[in-house]
Amino acid sequence: MIYENCNQKAFLLFECILAITLISIIALFAHQALLSQTSRAANLLIQSLNYTKMLALTQNTHYTNKKQTQWLVDKFPSINSEALIDKPGFWQLQFHQSGIYTKSSFSIYLDTPRNSSTTHYDGRPMAGDLIAIEGINLHCLSGYNNTNISDFCKNNADSGVRLLESFGVNLSVKIQNTCQENQTARISFDSSGFAYCGKQVKLQEAFIIKLQSPLSTQYICILPPYGLITQGEKCKKYL
Repeated sequence: MIYENCNQKAFLLFECILAITLISIIALFAHQALLSQTSRAANLLIQSLNYTKMLALTQNTHYTNKKQTQWLVDKFPSINSEALIDKPGFWQLQFHQSGIYTKSSFSIYLDTPRNSSTTHYDGRPMAGDLIAIEGINLHCLSGYNNTNISDFCKNNADSGVRLLESFGVNLSVKIQNTCQENQTARISFDSSGFAYCGKQVKLQEAFIIKLQSPLSTQYICILPPYGLITQGEKCKKYL
């Protein structure tokens, strides 16, 4: 009888040890997965920032007469062609920090002038703006909702730009006072590679992006004046 009780206690102890071991292994994998998701989000964002800068350097078309703008006006009649002449736009990456679906997401686009005052350089990736396209699958790089976005981008957005939805990562931005905006932040580049924040204010202080999951935090910094992008330890002195 005593022998059987001892065997039962030993078996129960073994079960407890096995359960604790399995839970520890699962927790370790879950922890590593969360760390990996934050790293993936950071890598994607760095690639997207570099893509925005590359578009500014190579795709900032400078129109000198109305004939050159006709193709754009034919596609988007709301565009003010005269306002495009001799005024190249700024490719920008805009962070969306509110909304059910758009929170902690971003869009890459070139804002365009419109005939209507309500949409004239409205600072949103809407129909008529030139929205960046992902090179492999031709998905639009916009976390904006479907309401006013161009028809090509409706239900055709790359899910990766929605960092909270895709990676479980929250995003926040620290910028200079002259670039503060309500529930949004943006970084843009001109055709010479100079960096701007807010509504085309020259970047004078580090533009700091914080990516945070429950178990991990990463920082990405964009430095003036040329928008040098760095991350990790190199960012800490700017916090």
